[in-house]
Amino acid sequence: MKFIVLDISSKTGWAYFESTPQGLVLLERGQRPQVEMLKHFSYPLNYLNWAQNIWDDIYDSVLSRRQFDAIVIEETAKGSKDAHAQKLLEWVHKHAAEFVVKNDVPAYYLQTGEWRQIAGCQMTKEEKKRNQKVRKGRKALGRSSLIEIDGKKVGLVGKKHVTIRRVNELFGLNLRVKENDVADALALGYAAYIRFFGGTPNAKIQTKEANS
Repeated sequence: MKFIVLDISSKTGWAYFESTPQGLVLLERGQRPQVEMLKHFSYPLNYLNWAQNIWDDIYDSVLSRRQFDAIVIEETAKGSKDAHAQKLLEWVHKHAAEFVVKNDVPAYYLQTGEWRQIAGCQMTKEEKKRNQKVRKGRKALGRSSLIEIDGKKVGLVGKKHVTIRRVNELFGLNLRVKENDVADALALGYAAYIRFFGGTPNAKIQTKEANS
């Protein structure tokens, strides 16, 4: 079976997989360019239009161009520091839900914490030690900045860095920090493969994809 994964945002990360008896195959992956808000509308019309434009971009560039049997979506989480950003995300998800219902597409949702755990996106001992050194160095300097460790200036290792490192390990890629949205989609897809589609952590992973 083939499934599409969406990490929905104004620059949505996505991935296209095939689950086979032999394992998981990555067919395509990408990260959409930022969809900008139209400034000449006032609130809430500007956000309604923005949400519609984001969904139209997802549909036109990802969903309408591929055949798939299911869709996997990262669930929204409460507690955003930006209420308007959270509202935008929820409105785009409304369009996604309407698409799923109207087209009778099997849909699978995972919370961020769930897919991170299933995909093994946990910090290593080395990453934790580095963060300790960075915090100690920052405290000594009295400022938040890059710290020199072993001749290199480094900052804290965050969840995005961990996910990118893990995805690169799993799929044999070389994603960079700016590609964190597609990294999230890839990790989400791997987790969905294990949780919903009968995959195992030891399953074979193949990468036969073209970037979009």
